[in-house]
Amino acid sequence: METEICDETGTSLGVSVRSIGGNATGGGVDGVRLTVAYFCPEKSQEVESYLEYFKK
Repeated sequence: METEICDETGTSLGVSVRSIGGNATGGGVDGVRLTVAYFCPEKSQEVESYLEYFKK
């Protein structure tokens, strides 16, 4: 999951976040947030903007 989120940028990052965040067995939203917190905290604001998708 680290490489799928931390190594991606732009729309690729959005696709990865939505794919992983929408899959509870793959980590879900909490898994995405934990991955970002530990491995690439500099992307937290960008990732959160993509996670807004799940609040709708």
